[in-house]
Formats: sequence, structure tokens, C-alpha cells
Amino acid sequence: MKPWQRFGLAAVLVFAFWLISWGLITWQLGNPDKPGVFGDMFGAVNALFSGLAFAGIIVALFLQRQDLEMQRDVLNLQMEEIRLQREELARSAVAQEEQVVAVKRQSETLRVTAELNARASLMQAYIHPSETYSKDKWEHHLAQLERVLEELDPEFTP
Repeated sequence: MKPWQRFGLAAVLVFAFWLISWGLITWQLGNPDKPGVFGDMFGAVNALFSGLAFAGIIVALFLQRQDLEMQRDVLNLQMEEIRLQREELARSAVAQEEQVVAVKRQSETLRVTAELNARASLMQAYIHPSETYSKDKWEHHLAQLERVLEELDPEFTP
């Protein structure tokens, strides 16, 4: 049922209760002659509705308290989730730093491997210069290898 339908139903029930109470009071006491007496006939109904309104306020306070407790629980869950996200972010940052170190180590290893391969080729060229190349090609190849080694290790001297 929608809220406006509940309100309408409550209004109809209150009006029906008022009419029934007026009918019962008139039936029990008869038709009053004075307007003051007629108004006093509904004193009990007024007290009843005042009590119901007070009970409604009490119920509203309890509902608000429950709602505030639920909001507090949700807030606590959100704070816990944020704390977990912060911890995960910190672990992710550490892992990323470790990955950077590993990539630097790998890069250095590749550089050393390239240097070793170039030195091995250079040594091979020094040991067997005429088997693989003609003298011009051998000298050209040797110069290229020396340039590579100088780029890899600026302190290299052939």
C-alpha cells in the first residue's frame, strides 16, 4: 500500500470512529439541548485521539532510533571497507615497488648479458680473424663490437 493510500485509509477510519462515537453518545445520552453539552460529548474521543497521537510520536521515535542504528552499522561497514581498501592499496604499492626493482635488475642483467656476448664475439674475432671474415670485414666487425662495448660500458678500453 502506498503512503498516500495509508493516510487516506487512516483518515477514513478516524472519521468513521468519530461518527460512531457521536452516534453512540447520542444514543446513550439522547440529544443534548445546549451546544456546550454537545461539545463535551466528544471529550472522551478527543482524549483518545490525543493519546493515539502521543503513541504515534513514541512509535516515530523508536523507528528513528532503529534507523539511526542501521545508519551507524552501515557507516561502520563503510569505514571497515575503506580500511581494507587502504591496506590493499598499500600492499599493491609495495608489490609495484618490488616489480620496479625486479625490472631494473632484469634490465641490468640484460645489459651485462649483451656486454658478455659482445666480448665473446670480440674474443672470437681476435682468436680466429681470418676464418670468418676477410681482413676489411673483420676490422669493420671489430670496430662495431668495440662501439657496442663502449656504449654498454663507457670505461671499456680494447
